[in-house]
Amino acid sequence: KFVIPNESYNEAITIFSPIIDSVVKFGNLYDSIPNTVTVVVNGYADGTGIGQGSALEKMLLGYLNTSSAPKEELNRAISELRAKQITMLLTEKVLLTKWKVFKNPQNISWNFFGYGQGETHPTKSITDYIANDPRRRIVLIYWIVLPD
Repeated sequence: KFVIPNESYNEAITIFSPIIDSVVKFGNLYDSIPNTVTVVVNGYADGTGIGQGSALEKMLLGYLNTSSAPKEELNRAISELRAKQITMLLTEKVLLTKWKVFKNPQNISWNFFGYGQGETHPTKSITDYIANDPRRRIVLIYWIVLPD
């Protein structure tokens, strides 16, 4: 639901590596200038509910530190956990393996933010979303590099 399965972990690293690769490329072009990299990870959920009494609902309620929550709040929580899972992958796996490729890594500051967008639609260009739409159970990542 939000945790990357062990058998898919290496594939996830391969899929998300180009994000850090593009920052490496940019950072190495301007390696003498101190820069701040900001990476924003937005997680989304579809509009279906979480099974009442299910292990997932219990886990999400624990995460929210409450005994009950509407489906919208549960979906926001699961989308936030999706964002955090990818943020962790980017910081703990991808960035650490790419760190040695930076020419001047001490000139780069990093900010990672993971946000749960819940049931909002990931993109306005898709107009035929349905409640149980797998195109809504995604993570979108944006990054920017700005000189300090």
